[in-house]
Amino acid sequence: MNLAQFTKLPSGVYYLDEVAGTGETLTGTPTISVYYAAYLPNGTKVDERASTTTPVCFPLSGLIGGWQVGLQGMKIGGKRRLLVPPDYGYGAGGAGPIPGNANLLFNVELKGTGCTP
Repeated sequence: MNLAQFTKLPSGVYYLDEVAGTGETLTGTPTISVYYAAYLPNGTKVDERASTTTPVCFPLSGLIGGWQVGLQGMKIGGKRRLLVPPDYGYGAGGAGPIPGNANLLFNVELKGTGCTP
């Protein structure tokens, strides 16, 4: 992964738009409809909702800080890669298969907003 291609946010979260999207621009913390996959830096997949036919719906306000700041400005239909540091991910405690203090890489496809979780 070449971080020179990514944009670094003040939070330390990095993002790269792989597909810009053409729909409405995401602002605030609405409910979002997405496909995604999450990886550790060594390439181990730790979560995925990308191989289903129906996107998953989450309130953005209930997700990790890396998603809350890293998805701002993304357009519906877009695909974005996020590199999330531990302070904006799962911190020192980790979660499930994610160890403490882990950087995380997410591939996110934003399908819509305003869904019902």
